[in-house]
Amino acid sequence: MRTSLRCDPGCDEQIPGSYCGTIGACTSCCLCCEASDSDGGINFTVKGTATGYNSTTGGCDTRTDYCSGTSTLVEYWGRWLSASTAPFPSHMPKCYDGRCVQCCSDADCTSKDNRVGKCASNVCQWGPCFANSDCSSGYCCEQVVGSITIGYGCVSKGTIKDSKYLCDPPEWTSTESEKSINILELVWKFLSGLIKI
Repeated sequence: MRTSLRCDPGCDEQIPGSYCGTIGACTSCCLCCEASDSDGGINFTVKGTATGYNSTTGGCDTRTDYCSGTSTLVEYWGRWLSASTAPFPSHMPKCYDGRCVQCCSDADCTSKDNRVGKCASNVCQWGPCFANSDCSSGYCCEQVVGSITIGYGCVSKGTIKDSKYLCDPPEWTSTESEKSINILELVWKFLSGLIKI
């Protein structure tokens, strides 16, 4: 029986690493090291600080998660203070200058509502579109152009509104040789319609 006044009752006569408390483990000093994680567990979107039993030292350690390279976060968790390095899926933060950020470049921002994401101050943003380049492939920017250009949403190519195409008709998105033929067909149909009148 240990005689240390600091010995936790749950760790008395227990070997280091034995369970104690809620989710703790006994240290080599006969103390109960309760595990905790400031980011709520294995959360690869948040850098946090974890406390837990370290089987290498037999003590109770506190460690802070950190970014490794440009696309991984080393996350500490659990009663053993284990570390896990996991790659970030595209929708999760990256790491930049030792802190976790949402993006480092526009390429890190996936499209949303058919709009291309832009990385500004390490945060993905999806503003109104003002040009077709603001939209995902196969979409164009619906906008009103006059004395003021107002950005709207990105609509599928070939979308018709008020009997007008908001952007190129579907047949205009084919190959260059097909475009020439389709344009001639459209002109012929238009002229044929005028002649019938």
